[in-house]
Amino acid sequence: MLVSVVIPAYNAEKHIRRSLGSVLAQTYTEFEVIVVDDGSMDQTSDIVRSYTDPRVRLVQQPNGGVSAARNQGVELARGDWIAFIDADDRWEPTFLETVVRTARKFPGVVAVFTNFRDSVTGRVMIPAKDGEARVLESYFSFVLRNKQGMWSSCVLVHRETLRRIGGFPIGVTHGEDLDTWARLAWTGPIAYVPEPLATYHTETEGSAMKMPLEKWLCHPSIAKTFQEWRRDGKIP
Repeated sequence: MLVSVVIPAYNAEKHIRRSLGSVLAQTYTEFEVIVVDDGSMDQTSDIVRSYTDPRVRLVQQPNGGVSAARNQGVELARGDWIAFIDADDRWEPTFLETVVRTARKFPGVVAVFTNFRDSVTGRVMIPAKDGEARVLESYFSFVLRNKQGMWSSCVLVHRETLRRIGGFPIGVTHGEDLDTWARLAWTGPIAYVPEPLATYHTETEGSAMKMPLEKWLCHPSIAKTFQEWRRDGKIP
């Protein structure tokens, strides 16, 4: 099972080695890495080129935003499953092994996500941190209970399902990933792994976690998508 790891990167020279290094240290080795340099003006591309591992590919494009970078990576992917990690975050060595095993255990899921930690405090971000991997009865109920859900550096997504729902929304500068996770949750079952297998580096400038949760829960892009999908009969 080939996994395509997509890393969107913009002016990431300070962090890209940490992110890419954590991917190359995975215990599960059947993967390719697509780093999409989204118009960086620093040494991001030169750093990625310095890696000799044949699984690493660099793609450069004019700056179009993180959604455009992720969508480009998805289009170029050879694997049936896509794992995303931002250029300033980090995986534990068993991240891919665990999410792949979970996807195989629950055929039909459209995505798998794991718990994760805050880099500054070490705090586990999702309170539901015990038990075995499982398919969620309701993703939205899970988010409301735990005040947290899928995050862009701890997910494995079925590629064709992601393409079918339209990928990541272009032009949305905040909450673009939450909009995508909502569309996935309206499309098929999602599995959750309680073990924290990724680290969100919240000390990075512009970290989304610095914004209050309430802003995300009622984000305009999600409300707009909900209205459109309900109108078109796409929401079960």
